[in-house]
Amino acid sequence: MLLAAADPPAFLLQFALQFNRLGWEIISVGAAYGCIALCGVLVSKKIMAVMPKWLFVKLEYGLMSYASVKLLNAGLDRPLDHANAYGLI
Repeated sequence: MLLAAADPPAFLLQFALQFNRLGWEIISVGAAYGCIALCGVLVSKKIMAVMPKWLFVKLEYGLMSYASVKLLNAGLDRPLDHANAYGLI
């Protein structure tokens, strides 16, 4: 059940740790993820250099609001699961 909800990088790490080995396939996939992340950081730095500050602040607040709503929604969908896990119900 845990693996069904995991994103690909977490799945690869969990697989490698569970079987206590890092094959070349897993290492190559991890290196590819690292290269993609590095390219994303470099491109975003160029975009942010020309972006006005007010636009960056609005985008940042929008992202924080979206993440907050998603977290609240996830918490409100399963309120009894947490209480049951601690033996409160």
